[in-house]
Amino acid sequence: RAGKAGKAVTFLTKEDSATFYELKEVILESPVSVCPPELINHPDAQHKP
Repeated sequence: RAGKAGKAVTFLTKEDSATFYELKEVILESPVSVCPPELINHPDAQHKP
């Protein structure tokens, strides 16, 4: 988006589950991002792989 307003969409599959925890942490630390509850509550996002 190069500094412009807009939405970013990330598509994840079961094969990406090793990244869920780190992705959740990065999104939660961002002052402008919203972490979806599906990621926040996913079992694989509760601990580092």
